[in-house]
Amino acid sequence: MEFRLEAVKSRQGIPFTAGSLRRMTSWLLASTILCCAGAGLSSPTLAQQSASAPAQSRAVQFSIPAQPLPAALDAFIRASGWQVGYSTRITDGHRSTAVNGAMPPAQALRMLLAGTGINVSLTGANTATLVAPNSVAAGGAAPSGAIALDTIDVQGETAWGPVNGFVASRTATATKTDTPILEVPQSISVVTRDQIETRRNLTLNETLQYTPGVLAGASGQQQFVPRFQIRGFDIANGGSGGIYLNGLRSSTTWSDIEPYGLERVEVMRGPASVLYGQGQPSGVIGLVTKRPSEKPSHEVQLQGGSFEQRSGAFDFGGPMTEDRTLLYRFTGLLREGGNGIDFSNDGRAFLSGALTWRPTAATEITAYSLYQKSKGRWNYGLPAQGTVLPNPNGRIPLTRFIGEPDFDRTDTELTVAGYNLQHHATDSLTFRQNLQYSQEMLDYRHIGPIGLQADLRTLDRYAEAIHTDRKTFAVDNHAELRATTGVLQHTVLFGVDHRSVRYNDIGTWSGVVGPIDVFVPVYGQTVFIPAAADFRFRQTHNFTGIYVQDQIKLDRWILTLGGRHDWADASTVNVISGSVTDQNDRAFTKRAGLGYEFDTGVVPYVSYAESFTPLSGRTFDGSPLTPETGVQYEGGIKYQPKDMNTKRAGVDPAYRRALWIVVVLNLGFGVCELVGGFVAGSQALKADSLDFIGDGSITLVGLLALSWSAAARSRTALTQGCFLAALGIGVIASAGWRAFNAVPPEADLMGGIGVVALIVNVTAALVLARFRGSGDANARAIWLFSRNDALANVAVIVAAGLVAWTGSAWPDLVVAAVIALLFLHSAYDIIRDARKELAEHRRGAAA
Repeated sequence: MEFRLEAVKSRQGIPFTAGSLRRMTSWLLASTILCCAGAGLSSPTLAQQSASAPAQSRAVQFSIPAQPLPAALDAFIRASGWQVGYSTRITDGHRSTAVNGAMPPAQALRMLLAGTGINVSLTGANTATLVAPNSVAAGGAAPSGAIALDTIDVQGETAWGPVNGFVASRTATATKTDTPILEVPQSISVVTRDQIETRRNLTLNETLQYTPGVLAGASGQQQFVPRFQIRGFDIANGGSGGIYLNGLRSSTTWSDIEPYGLERVEVMRGPASVLYGQGQPSGVIGLVTKRPSEKPSHEVQLQGGSFEQRSGAFDFGGPMTEDRTLLYRFTGLLREGGNGIDFSNDGRAFLSGALTWRPTAATEITAYSLYQKSKGRWNYGLPAQGTVLPNPNGRIPLTRFIGEPDFDRTDTELTVAGYNLQHHATDSLTFRQNLQYSQEMLDYRHIGPIGLQADLRTLDRYAEAIHTDRKTFAVDNHAELRATTGVLQHTVLFGVDHRSVRYNDIGTWSGVVGPIDVFVPVYGQTVFIPAAADFRFRQTHNFTGIYVQDQIKLDRWILTLGGRHDWADASTVNVISGSVTDQNDRAFTKRAGLGYEFDTGVVPYVSYAESFTPLSGRTFDGSPLTPETGVQYEGGIKYQPKDMNTKRAGVDPAYRRALWIVVVLNLGFGVCELVGGFVAGSQALKADSLDFIGDGSITLVGLLALSWSAAARSRTALTQGCFLAALGIGVIASAGWRAFNAVPPEADLMGGIGVVALIVNVTAALVLARFRGSGDANARAIWLFSRNDALANVAVIVAAGLVAWTGSAWPDLVVAAVIALLFLHSAYDIIRDARKELAEHRRGAAA
C-alpha cells in the first residue's frame, strides 16, 4: 500500500492564559490526588496481603441470595472479578445456595454450587470452569449416540469487555458504571465484535447502519469520514462530535476508527451532558478498542473482494506471564481498493497495541495506543437530472467521478495514547482514572459540483483546499461507591473530568476549475488555488466538569439521578484579521430516570435529560453566542426474557442448518399444497397442507428456542403439542362436516400433489433423522412433526388411488380423519414428555 507523505508546516497554538492554566492545574491536581489517594485507603496490612497473597485466597465480601444459578454466577463474577467458563446446558434448571460474608472467591463459588452436583475446575489465579458431574472432563463417559458439540467458553460479561454473541447485556457508556442495559433509563444499542465480524464491516458508518435511530453515512458514500445523525441531530461533525474512545472524547471528528480494532460500539440516544459535559442532544457513540485477554488469540487474515479490494490483518494477544498479571494485545491492518466510484480508491493503515498490568489483585491498569492513516477521495454525488430524474442526454453512470484525479485527495491521520486505571480500595469502593492524548490531522483538496448548465450535461465546479489539525488531552477521575441505606441499594458515582483542545484550521473555498461533461468527462484540467487563504483560525478550548450520579434500587424499582456543573473556556484567533474572541460559559445539567423491572424481563421507564453545547462566534451586536441547550423527555419499554440465553448456546451448527432447511421446505410447500387442496377439492390435501404450515411454523419456533433455557424449551414443546392437538381436532371437525356434503376430489391432481409432498417430507425427515434421539422434548417434537408429514403424504397418495377407483369422496375423508388421529397421538406424546421435563426442572430448582 502506498501513502502520499507531505511535509506540513507546524503552527503553534495559543498558549494558555495564566488564569486558565492555574484553573486547569488546580482541577487536575485535585482530581489526581483524589484518585491516587484511593489506592491508600486500604490499610497497609491489606495492601501487603493483596500484593503477596494469591488471588484465590484474597477475601471478598459477598452478598448473593439464593436464586437461579445463571443469575447467581453473574453476581459472583461481578463481585469477585473472576472469569468463569461454563455451558448453560449444565446450569439451566439449577438454583444456587445463598452466599454471604467475606471469603476467598474459590470458597464462595463452591458454596454457590452446593447441592447442584456441578464441579469446579480452577484454571488460573482468577479463572474457573464449571464441569458437569457426568461429563468427560469430570471422568464420565459420553453417552452412546450423543452429538459432539464445540466447547463454548461463556464468561462473565463486563461493560468494557467482549460479548459472547450478538446481544450485549451490560453498558458503561450511559452511566460510567458496569450497569445492565435494562436498568438504564435511556435507549441503548450495542454492536458487538461478533456482529462486526459477521457483517464484515469496513467502516464505522457500516457498523452503525442497522442501529435504530442512527442515520449512518449522512454525507453519502464517504468511506473514510464518520458522519452520523442520531434522532435527527448531528454527531461526529466538527465541534458537535460525540464519539468517545475508551470512555474519553478524543480527536475523532474526521478519522473513521477501523472496526477491526474495536471490541464493541455503543450508542446512547439522547442528551448525555450529565456525564460527559459539552455535547449535542443527539447522544453519545462509545467505542471500546480490543483489550488484552487471558485467552490467547493468534489471528492472521488475507482478504480480497470486489473493486480490487485487498487487505491483510493480524490480531495477537494473551498472557505474557504464568500468573497472568501481564497481558498484551497487538492488532494491525493494511487495506486498499476501490469503492465503486471511478478514481476513488481508498487505503488505510492501522496499528494498535494494549498492555494490561495487575500489580495486585485490587489494581489493574491498561495502557493502549493506536495509529491510523487513511487516504481517499470525497464523493459529492451526481446531479438529479440523469440519475433519479430524466435527462434528454441519457443516464449518468453511477460510477462517474466529477473531480480531477490528479488534484482530489483526502488524507487523515490519527494518533491516540492513553490508559485506564482501576483500583478497588474496598469491596464497595472503586477508583478509576482514564487519561488520553490524541492528535488528528485532515488534509484535503476537493472539486465539488455547483450545478448543471442549460444543456443538462455540462457541470460547473468549484475547488477548495483545507488543512486542519487538532490535539486533545482528556482525563476523567471518578469514584464509585456501592452502599445500602435501609431498604435502598445505591451505586454512587462522583467524578471530575477535564479536556483541553488545540485546533488549527487554514484553507480556501475560492478555488477555480473549469466545467466537466458528466457524460463524456475529460480530466486533467488546471485547478487554480489562491495563494492567500480565505480563512485561518487558531482555537483553544478548556472544558472542566464535576458530576455526581446515584443509581438507586428499591425492590424492583430503579431510580437514576444525576447532576453536573461545567466550565467551558474558549479563545479563537482569526489569524487573517487579527481579531481575538474569548468566551467563558457555565452550565448545570440534570438527568433523572425511573424504571420498574417485572419478572418477565419487561422494564417500562421514563426519563428526563439535558444537554449543553458552547458555541463559537458573536451575534450581530458583537455579543458572544450563548450556549445551545437541549431537553429530552423519554419513555419506553425494554424487554429481555429472564430465561433466555442471548449469548450463544452450545448448539450443534449442523442441527441449526437442518432446522432452517425444514422451515423453508415446509412453509414453502405448505402454501402450495393448500392452494392445490382448494383447486382439487380435497380435504386430505387441505389437512396435509395445514400440517405443513404448522410444521414449518413450529420448527421455526423450535429453532428460536435452541438458545433458550431447558425449561423454556420444554414449555415450547408443550405449546407445540397443544398446537398439534388443535390441528387434529380441527381436521376431524372439517372431515365430519364434509361427510354430509361429500364431493369427490380431483384424484389426478390430488395424487400428483401427494407425490411431490411425500418427496419434500421424506427429505425433511431424513435431514432430521440423526438428531431425533439426542435432544429434549423440543427436538423430539420437531422430528415427530416431520415424520407425521411423510406418513400423511403416503396416506394422501393411497386416498387419491381409492378416489379414482371408487369415484367416491369417502377415501379422502377417511384419510383426513386418520391424519387427524395421527396428529392427536403425536400431540399426546409431545405433551407427556414436555410435562415430564417441566416437572424435573421444578424439582431441580426446588433442590
